[in-house]
Amino acid sequence: MTLQTKYLLLVNGLLLAILLTFFAIDIHKTERIMTQQAIESLHELGDAFKSAILSQEELNPDEVQQAIRRFRALREDIEIMVLDKDSRVLASTSSQVRGRIWEEKEIWEILRGSSNFRHQIMTHNGVKVLDIILPLDKGEKIIAAFHVSKSIPSINFGLQEMKKSHILNIIVNVLLLSFLVNFLTYRFIIKRLHSLSESMEKVGQGEMQMPTSMNRQSDEIGKLERTFSAMVEKITSATARLQETLAERERLLLQIKGFNLELERKIQEVTARLEAAHHELRHKEKLATVGQLTAGIAHEIRNPLLIRFFRVFSG
Repeated sequence: MTLQTKYLLLVNGLLLAILLTFFAIDIHKTERIMTQQAIESLHELGDAFKSAILSQEELNPDEVQQAIRRFRALREDIEIMVLDKDSRVLASTSSQVRGRIWEEKEIWEILRGSSNFRHQIMTHNGVKVLDIILPLDKGEKIIAAFHVSKSIPSINFGLQEMKKSHILNIIVNVLLLSFLVNFLTYRFIIKRLHSLSESMEKVGQGEMQMPTSMNRQSDEIGKLERTFSAMVEKITSATARLQETLAERERLLLQIKGFNLELERKIQEVTARLEAAHHELRHKEKLATVGQLTAGIAHEIRNPLLIRFFRVFSG
């Protein structure tokens, strides 16, 4: 895997992680906003219901039940209960709980006046719901409690479409940002590194010609290019000096070779003269020996003749 591939994978991964983080934060904030809007909406519903049923002198369970049906017809995604001061269910959208004592700490706090508004997220029958509890009071007397709940999935129903839209936006943004980052990275980093790498390969092959487009930037890569260019200049200068030294050495070798040839010629001349002198000397020695031998023979030859001569004249 090349450095470029690793870098692009890292950058794209970081972009994706950043966008997913923003997506998660945005979804969380949106859920909180939608939950708060649901709380306010249910609170307004409770105020409207309170105004509708407290116009009567006393709470009539049947009339309260009819009011609940009217509100339920407008809002089918909610569950409503009205509880008397003993926490007994007077009316409800579910007929199964009518008349039951509803044991819930928050309802007792509302009925006792410890709190005038409570909301919480609970689980009913395996489903998360948002519970709102309001007091139904006349003057300062609390006569009942209004309990309304709405499932969290119904509150966040619009959030699913928002998530799909966000995911599409993330994909588009990742592609656009990836293209932009990759283009800028290639334009200002990868391309220059490739050029520097090609220059290094050429220098390794013996070419010392540096591109004219290098050394123009003042960033880290430009500093690297300038350092490499200075190194190439030093190598070129050292190579030139080395070539001059080799040329001078070659010239000296040629001179030494010439001196050797001249010396060898002179040695051959001297040797030839010595050999000629030696031959001449040997010839002279031979002649001298022959002369001495001849003189001796002549002497021997002359001496017997004289003896005979004297013998003749003396006899």
